[in-house]
Amino acid sequence: MFKIIALVAVAVVALVFTFTKIDPDLNGTQAETTSLVEEKSGEAYVRIVIDGQIVHPGSYSMEKTNTIGDLVEKAGGFLESADKEAIILETTLEGRETVYIPAKSNYSTECEIEAAPEKVNINTATAAQLTTLDGISSTLAERIVKYREENGSFLALEDIKNVSGIGDATFQKIRDYICLR
Repeated sequence: MFKIIALVAVAVVALVFTFTKIDPDLNGTQAETTSLVEEKSGEAYVRIVIDGQIVHPGSYSMEKTNTIGDLVEKAGGFLESADKEAIILETTLEGRETVYIPAKSNYSTECEIEAAPEKVNINTATAAQLTTLDGISSTLAERIVKYREENGSFLALEDIKNVSGIGDATFQKIRDYICLR
């Protein structure tokens, strides 16, 4: 019986020791976590939580003038998956309660912007240019040119619906790709 009690006591001590190594706040040496600012040796400290792609996420007591880089170092450094470009390590901790280190994204680092398609001027375009519009066949393109020759320039984009064969559906397809000048 004595051996069992001794074994349990040793196990409890080992568990307490292990947990204080995992979470240093359990060892009782850290200040109350309810206050974000505490005084140590006359200098202001902050309690700050670091989480995300960091070796030892958790709560740390740091000087207000320390930087995020100092906090990362105290927390064991970045994991390999950390996006180091997403944070500025020189930023001071003052006024912060948490710091989150995100993971790298799978997105390209290059920004690809497609050029806006050139609009087709329905008052000056040739039949060939008009056929570049989605929904405008060569027959419709010829009708647009003929309508323009007989009636003059279009005064509004919607006037193109006066051309035989161009209804609301076709106009909805092309309206963002046509212009009057």
